[in-house]
Amino acid sequence: MTRLLPLVFILSFHAIAAGQETAPAAMPAQQAAAEMKLPDGFGATVFAAEPDVVQPIAMTIDTRGRLWVVECTSYPDWQDIGVDEGKDRVLIFEDTDGDGRHDRRTVFLDNGRNLSGIEVGFGGVYLCSSPDLIFIPDADGDDVPDGPAETLLSGFSLKMKHNVFNGLHWGPDGWLYGMHGILDVSQVTNPAKPDQPPVPMTCGVWRFHPTQKAFEPYSAGSTNPWGIDWNSVGQAFFTNCVIEHVFHAIPGARFKRMFGNDLNPYTFTLMDSCADHIHWAGGYWNVSIGGKHDDAGGGHAHCGAMIYQGDNWPEKYRDKLYTINIHGRRMNCDRLVASPDGYVASHDADFMQSVDPFFRGVEMKYGPDGTVYVIDWNDTGECHDFVDIHVETGRIFKIAYGTPRQWSGDLNELPDDQLLELQNHENAWFMQTARRVLQHRVATQPDNKQLASKIVQAYRDVPLENSRLKLRMLWLTAACGLADPSILQEAARGDINLQAWATRLASEDASIAAGTIQTANRSAGLLLQEQVAAAIRRDDVSIENITPELVANIADEKLRKRLLQLMWYAIEPRFNAETLQQDPAAIQALSQQYVAFEPPILAHCISQKLAAIDAHDLVLTVAASAQCPPTSRESLISGLLEALRGRSIDAPQAWSEARDSLLDGSIQSNRLGYELALIFGDASARKQLTAALTGEAEDAQNAFDLLVQYSDADTAAVVQQGLKLQPLRTQALRALGNVELPDTAAELIADFGNLPADQQTALIDAMVTRNSYAKRLLSAIENKQVPETVLTTFAVGQLSRLKDKAVQDQLRKIYGTVTATDATRNRQIDQMKRMLTEDAIAGADLHAGKQVFVQKCATCHKLLNEGGTIGPDLTGGQRKSVEYFLENVISPNTLVPMAYKMSTIETIDGRVLAGVIESQDDQRVVLQTPKEKITLAKDDIEEITATGVSLMPEGLLDDLTHQQIIDLSAYFQSDFTPVQ
Repeated sequence: MTRLLPLVFILSFHAIAAGQETAPAAMPAQQAAAEMKLPDGFGATVFAAEPDVVQPIAMTIDTRGRLWVVECTSYPDWQDIGVDEGKDRVLIFEDTDGDGRHDRRTVFLDNGRNLSGIEVGFGGVYLCSSPDLIFIPDADGDDVPDGPAETLLSGFSLKMKHNVFNGLHWGPDGWLYGMHGILDVSQVTNPAKPDQPPVPMTCGVWRFHPTQKAFEPYSAGSTNPWGIDWNSVGQAFFTNCVIEHVFHAIPGARFKRMFGNDLNPYTFTLMDSCADHIHWAGGYWNVSIGGKHDDAGGGHAHCGAMIYQGDNWPEKYRDKLYTINIHGRRMNCDRLVASPDGYVASHDADFMQSVDPFFRGVEMKYGPDGTVYVIDWNDTGECHDFVDIHVETGRIFKIAYGTPRQWSGDLNELPDDQLLELQNHENAWFMQTARRVLQHRVATQPDNKQLASKIVQAYRDVPLENSRLKLRMLWLTAACGLADPSILQEAARGDINLQAWATRLASEDASIAAGTIQTANRSAGLLLQEQVAAAIRRDDVSIENITPELVANIADEKLRKRLLQLMWYAIEPRFNAETLQQDPAAIQALSQQYVAFEPPILAHCISQKLAAIDAHDLVLTVAASAQCPPTSRESLISGLLEALRGRSIDAPQAWSEARDSLLDGSIQSNRLGYELALIFGDASARKQLTAALTGEAEDAQNAFDLLVQYSDADTAAVVQQGLKLQPLRTQALRALGNVELPDTAAELIADFGNLPADQQTALIDAMVTRNSYAKRLLSAIENKQVPETVLTTFAVGQLSRLKDKAVQDQLRKIYGTVTATDATRNRQIDQMKRMLTEDAIAGADLHAGKQVFVQKCATCHKLLNEGGTIGPDLTGGQRKSVEYFLENVISPNTLVPMAYKMSTIETIDGRVLAGVIESQDDQRVVLQTPKEKITLAKDDIEEITATGVSLMPEGLLDDLTHQQIIDLSAYFQSDFTPVQ
């Protein structure tokens, strides 16, 4: 009896990010600093290193210029809720003699739990301590907590692994900003506002106000953001892993994600990164050091963000964005190129590169002396390292140009007047820290009207021509809650950056009526962007003044698209069922107003939203109007189809007028129109498609697909006809699963050996979806009419999900138990380790290994830039490790992100389908299987079962020979690309 475990489909999310080969030991800290590659004139010192600091994950600088550092030894085993004592620490480092090395170390906290972010201010310390944002008071500044921690926010998910919430950083507006990763959706609660429902938060940026105790998501999207900073005019940029490395954090923006959908189901379109480049030279990620990858930037994984505004580094390095490239072991640099229409991040020369193979930089900050601290997690892996953790290492480097000026003091002890003067300091650290101290004083001294008056007068005393200082003083008034309409209106007469901030701050103050603040410039793209962002925040903010002509004037196509996407987020709520019922003419007028914009992003989104509220007739009416541009008309139809695909509804009244133009020509060129016709139940169109089955091959294949997808009583006859036509036979064999044709299935199984390989595969795909077919197939295998090896492990897994006792009995009789125990898996891993020796890998046949990969994995996965995209790209991760390879192949369900968890769908007509649910709404479900994407109407579904496991079953290696396993493992670990 052959024993076969279910197929491996996705090699676990651990393999998403690239990694480096395991180094035998960390380079000594002093050597790592001495050999660090830096521009001429720069030097690095070891500010602190093990054993004084280990696993540093976050840092900040207090009013005395001291460095506060979080040690996170909790990772990767986050402590569950209810565990009182943790093991993470908060340390304070001081350099009293200015030699670039600490000479005083204080332990502020030694029992922290799941710490991943830190900021100081307002008489204490803010910490990301999953699941909570906490505040530890230290009002007297003696470096000893005054009492227990206060929970400010709760509900941040503990299922986030390396995507935990992180990155605390004060913004210029006085809010505390942070980030959140993609692996789960947190439900954030606010103890200060118990009547408010939990706020869902996934990947993106959030913020919390220290005195108002308000929490809100700020920008959505990305993958695992870990770093945010603001440039000299207050525009925020955050850095990210895996996909593009930097995003312009526009309020209300919804950016592209590594996987999954935005929390708003009507988003429909996601914004791109502001970068015009990536930091690896294309192709696969793991080989990212040396050659062409050096010039590109070193790799796809980034951590930390710093826009340098200190006064130690030369001017040429100022106002550029720096981020740690983890795989390239370096500091990338981007120029933030500003125009009146927005920002583009362009590639600049890398600033630093470490020669230490353990270097894993996390964060950078400049301090009062203008030098830059860099914290180094210092380990062999990156965020996906769960096996070989080095908790005994950690470094903090300090990078200076020449000999920096030593600074000592305490901004908290300065009088108000001196703090106001610091708003004009060349080193923005002084400006930012002094602003926070003044914000705290205003908040804790509400009766001190003299201080508030001083701040307002200081703002008014700065002429508009001094735009830098005027903007800084505007931020100060806003942080202190003093930015009234008169202040904002004055700013609105300044330069473009003052106007942008006046618009933003006015939108955040509910007491300021919409339209009160009028900017001097009404056409620059950056200001239009701020206006639209304000409209996303507030329903009463109008964007009626933004015309197609204004948008067309934005020269940069990406910036134009970005503005249109923001516009959709702002107007989407206005397309609602209530307004449609009460005033359909208003919805039509609104649609006609916005479909005129180019490119037709708004047209596509409007049609999808109108379809979602059953306004199909309105979409066709708008599309048929003379005012609708041709490109917008096509987008309206494709958007309508995207929303209706898989459904069957009565034809709207406008269809009779629209159908002739949509069905004019070949089926291939008018497929969208024919698909819409079938959704609307157009019998004449169905007859045309049926007649086309015997016509030209391309038209016939398109017609067959549509007729099977939108089945009716004649679908079985269509399938039988397709089986008789050679151009349609493979399609028809796969479509057999859509209908119940037991006699036909029996005939095909009897003739199995005579079918070409592609038709055998198509037939098997159909036979494993229905109980009646499965019984015939298994009987044929049992009787040796069909070889048992013809079933892939996925097919066996699919059969195991059929709810028929006879099928399950037959399956066990032929294949044995189809689920392995933990003990079995562990034995397999141990056996494979003994087989996959260094000598065995060295002697492997990489060509043969690639063939096994193509056979077993490439349908769903990409490796070395070849393969499918259903599952994550396997090029990265710790694939150089045999243990990593085996644990993820043999036990793929150790960590399964939401986007890759399998569901089983049982249809009303008896089919059983397994796959990942890509999207769903009240009407339909889109299921991604290893072979195809299937759209199912909810009315056709009997039951959906979430399995909680990966679509990739276990047992990929079970039907391979020892040599095939060695070859596959070697290819998986290699950088092998065959010569073409």
